Amino acid sequence: MVMDMPALMCSVDAFVFPSRYEPMGLVLLEALSAGLPVITVRTAGGAEVIGADSGILLDDPDDAAALAAAIMRVAGDSGYARGLGERARDVTRGLSWQAMAERYLTVYEQVHARRAAQALPRECATEAVKL
Repeated sequence: MVMDMPALMCSVDAFVFPSRYEPMGLVLLEALSAGLPVITVRTAGGAEVIGADSGILLDDPDDAAALAAAIMRVAGDSGYARGLGERARDVTRGLSWQAMAERYLTVYEQVHARRAAQALPRECATEAVKL
């Protein structure tokens, strides 16, 4: 078990995760947050947050040639890899606990406002219940 994930992530040049199935790729988010260029597959959980500017998404986890080509591209072009890493870190800023809580709060406020705007018909109104 890795006790210091940030230190581990800082010790590598890229993160390669060609998993066939991963329900929620927290490890992908950790790699993005560390500013690593990420190479993964569309079937990996969390892959939906990775764009062409923040990582490389492969269509087929069994395509060894595509995986090798992606690794060679990142390893062979430090400027490209650095750019992916910088944009990867930007992606995670919008996925922080604070940002997600604010999004949920906004949704709840919108639902509440819509319901409050819809008055109940008179025949559906009930008397208040004493507790």
